[in-house]
Amino acid sequence: VAMSYGFRVGDRIMALNGMLVAHQDDFVLHLQMARERNAAFGEPLVFGIYRHPGGYAAEAVADSHDLKLWIGTWEYQDESHDTGRHLYKIRKDPDGSLIFEQALPDGQGVIGVLQHHAGDDAMTANLHLKGGEPHGVASFRLGGKGVLVSNLQAQGGGGFGEDIYARRVDEKATKKSRGRMC
Repeated sequence: VAMSYGFRVGDRIMALNGMLVAHQDDFVLHLQMARERNAAFGEPLVFGIYRHPGGYAAEAVADSHDLKLWIGTWEYQDESHDTGRHLYKIRKDPDGSLIFEQALPDGQGVIGVLQHHAGDDAMTANLHLKGGEPHGVASFRLGGKGVLVSNLQAQGGGGFGEDIYARRVDEKATKKSRGRMC
């Protein structure tokens, strides 16, 4: 039945009607709300999916020793904002996924599930604000020991921006000196 609606084996549902789906519980809750709105207002159910170009989804499963290099708190410099420095975190979710989290300069939180591409060293994440609104797509790659290189394609924007080089930082020291993460 799912194939008749355009789904393929290996598709990973990332969002439902714009709301981030990180776990089965999220999916069940958002599906229930979407079905109620569909029945009451005739709103369509819109699925945001990740499909690997080969037709199957390749998850970033964080038990691989190489992927442990991604997990941690990362800091980068950005002179376009008052602080000049910004933090984000990549953590392992209980289901094994790698989760990107960052507090934006305006205080909003942004989150995304990293997807590893087979045969490629890069990962991407469809980013959403904590309320579920799309924020853009981020691409990540390891740039050497303790360095993570990222690019952002803002929602509704053109191509990806310039490389941003982040360095791993000690999370405990970061919490004491620089405030909060998402």
